[in-house]
Amino acid sequence: MDLHPMIHIHEQGTQQEILQEDSNANQRHRERIFRPRVSLFGLNEEEVRSRYRFSTEVILELFEQIQQDIEPNCERNHAVPGMVKLLSALHYFASASFQDKAALQTIKDDFHKISSFPNVMGVIDCTHVALSPPTEDIYRNSKNFHSLNVQMVCAADMRILNLVAGYPGSTHDSYILKHSSLHSILTSENLPKGWILGDDAYPLTEYLLTPVKDAKTKAEEQYNAAHKLAHSIIERTFGSIKSRFRCLDRSGGVLQYSPEKGAQIILACCILHNLAVSRNLHVDILDDLEAPPPVPPVAEQDKTQAAKRTRIRVINQYFT
Repeated sequence: MDLHPMIHIHEQGTQQEILQEDSNANQRHRERIFRPRVSLFGLNEEEVRSRYRFSTEVILELFEQIQQDIEPNCERNHAVPGMVKLLSALHYFASASFQDKAALQTIKDDFHKISSFPNVMGVIDCTHVALSPPTEDIYRNSKNFHSLNVQMVCAADMRILNLVAGYPGSTHDSYILKHSSLHSILTSENLPKGWILGDDAYPLTEYLLTPVKDAKTKAEEQYNAAHKLAHSIIERTFGSIKSRFRCLDRSGGVLQYSPEKGAQIILACCILHNLAVSRNLHVDILDDLEAPPPVPPVAEQDKTQAAKRTRIRVINQYFT
């Protein structure tokens, strides 16, 4: 798919000064221009934030941080520019990529090969990234250190499909999901058949399947075993990212930045992680990574009857 039409870069006005040759006279003069402003299909700032979950200013700042790593290292005419790669990744994380039916079927097939669990569109969990203590105590998590609680959904190959990086460490995992764009996507009527898998920190729903507590039948045990096998991939994804980027694990120190800057760093690392996955650049998962803070399970009353019927139907259809 040609990604070039996704981005238009406009140059206007001033703020920086450059020397430019005058084509009408063999002299040089100073011309003032604005820094390039990015817009997509002529989107205004509100639409850019809606599509990418970041302002234009933040996108440009992030691009400056990772430009050297994502710009093509060749001069082929059809090489994809670094900014296009960044915007594609931001939209990918924001939309969870569930609208691409062919890509979604590949994700489902990969999970089924690994775990025998059908129609899995991704596995979800949260991980904590330690911060230098901000002034707000809301960033203190259940292990009593300050952090960002970061939600991720990944595919079977550990590619990150969805990312929410800005919530304080005291925020419960289920709250982040409920207030994220992913929740809107999963509850939309246009979503293809399937579900994501989460642990008991999330409520059982018709689109998010959790393990059966105190499994009593052989089918429930087989369901739980397949669920655990598939869901373990998100834990390996966290381990891979934090082993490659030690700044994201507390064993390597804490981020000495504001929460807003920390969220940008996490996003940049996740984009580079996906790039590494696409190039089969694997990393050994280190043994000394920080254990995650405990998360209280959601209450039983948060599980609807429709959600329970969905899980029973999956168990009876695929695990008996």
